[in-house]
Amino acid sequence: MVARVASYIAVLLVLALSCMSAQQPEERVRRVLETLEPDNSLRYALEGGHRGTGPHHAWMDRMQAQEIKQASYVIRFVWSPRTRKLDIEKTSYLTRYYRFDTKITDESKLKAIERSGLKRALERAIRSRAREDLVRTARKMKTRWLCGVLYLNLLDDEVLPILDEPTDLTGATAQKCTQPAK
Repeated sequence: MVARVASYIAVLLVLALSCMSAQQPEERVRRVLETLEPDNSLRYALEGGHRGTGPHHAWMDRMQAQEIKQASYVIRFVWSPRTRKLDIEKTSYLTRYYRFDTKITDESKLKAIERSGLKRALERAIRSRAREDLVRTARKMKTRWLCGVLYLNLLDDEVLPILDEPTDLTGATAQKCTQPAK
């Protein structure tokens, strides 16, 4: 009898905790919505019910500590049977979601991001996302050759959906991806 009561209590605790954790992400979404402009693309996505699906990463806490909401990357790539080249051409750290007019330009702040190791951690994360994206794209297109530019983002909160720009493919054949750029 005591074991049965204990198991019921355990089940109730698990249910209560899962309800609490389900509310916490929605509370975070509500707080973010309060800060977004009416025409912000993240607002449209959140109001449309879109949510992030990824796990929480330590670098998200580090972004929050340095008041960075979004890291945005432009990555030139060549993806072929022999070459897996990902060159980060441009990085922008934003203090508001999807607002490039809030890009951090202060040299001392940029150096602090680098010194703290956050820049390196974010670059590892974005390269991993880029590789996953290119593997998926190559499989979908049934090709082993891809080249072009990726526009990818990282956000400071896993409950928020990431809104990346479409990949700019300049080629999907050996001939297109091995020709010098014009």
